[in-house]
Amino acid sequence: MVGLVLTAMLWVSGCSQSPDRFGIAPNSEHRQRLELAQNLASQNRNAEAAEVYRQSAEAATSQKQRVEALYQLGRHELGNDNLTGAEAAFREVVLLSPENSSALIGIGMSRALNDDLKGAEPFLRDAVELRDQAAFSPLGVTLDLQGRHVEAQAIYSQGLELRPGDRELVANLSLSYALGGDYDRAIGLADPLARLIVPGRYKRNYVLILALAGRLAEAQRTASSLEIDAKEVKQIFEVATKLRNGSAAGRLSVLRELTV
Repeated sequence: MVGLVLTAMLWVSGCSQSPDRFGIAPNSEHRQRLELAQNLASQNRNAEAAEVYRQSAEAATSQKQRVEALYQLGRHELGNDNLTGAEAAFREVVLLSPENSSALIGIGMSRALNDDLKGAEPFLRDAVELRDQAAFSPLGVTLDLQGRHVEAQAIYSQGLELRPGDRELVANLSLSYALGGDYDRAIGLADPLARLIVPGRYKRNYVLILALAGRLAEAQRTASSLEIDAKEVKQIFEVATKLRNGSAAGRLSVLRELTV
């Protein structure tokens, strides 16, 4: 698949949270249970891992421990496309810790990935209000996917005030400009980013933006200079055609095809 930043960012990394934030001793029985769950997950024994996370939450001797176990369960379920289970775990975290912005992002992402964009929005907005830097891109994406590009651009710009030069935000903002028809601004942001040592999706984003602008010959030359192979270029051009000619209602399904 082509893989674009706009949808690829709706991913578990967007609600990451360091275990250190929970203040749990590294050698405690609780930590050992969580490490067991992580080891099971690394072996693709996902149902067993989820059960160990649940047991860890039930056996918790403090609210901090229960919050951590439930949060890690939510991340695990989200990463394995159990969106209902993920949302339920994150909701339990929020009941215990209402200002846990990572769990709010987790609920929003669970809903967005389940195509409930409007339902995702208030949770992501709450996380943005809490100034969680990880919330700006997911919120912008939910707005872009609804065709609300001006609102999305405002969110990305707010995020860049907190994290100047953040590549994900810059890439999402550039694609948002292109989806909204402001190709000059889109290209102005995407071009320098694509020339850096960055993941391939940022480079493909730039080629897509050129294609959306109708600059196909330039897109072809740029793809060659960025070492994007001919098969991917063909896919990008097909996507650009669909996005230009399709209805607003069909844009979500087209962008869904591009998730890495």
